[in-house]
Amino acid sequence: MTLYTTTADFQAQLRALLGQQPKPLDAAMVARRTIDNMLVELMPDAYVILNAVASAHNITLAELTGRNQAHKFVWPRHHAAWELRRRRPNMPLTKIAAWLNRTDHSTVVNSLKQFGHAVEKGRYAGERALVERAIPC
Repeated sequence: MTLYTTTADFQAQLRALLGQQPKPLDAAMVARRTIDNMLVELMPDAYVILNAVASAHNITLAELTGRNQAHKFVWPRHHAAWELRRRRPNMPLTKIAAWLNRTDHSTVVNSLKQFGHAVEKGRYAGERALVERAIPC
């Protein structure tokens, strides 16, 4: 799908979509789906986010998604869950858990809580800034 820079281009795309439908559609529904698709294309891929977090913490992607429970690896995992949730808000918690090689959503909930508290206290600002620079959107 192509991103349109003007309202006229967007309206033309909507008219084209509506014209292709065999039955009348709700224009608001078509607009919502078009915008949702455009936003998904703009969101960074989970793989890109995980690599940026691993790099910011000076660990490998395998270490980030591994089973080692050392602090050196656990906090980057918390950070990765937090970044995935922040940058891909529509991604289900179970899918975030799967990307981090975890079994269920409760681990992600804990990560979001733990890293959220650290962010509130001003911790990990340097690592978050490195991720911000590494990810284009």
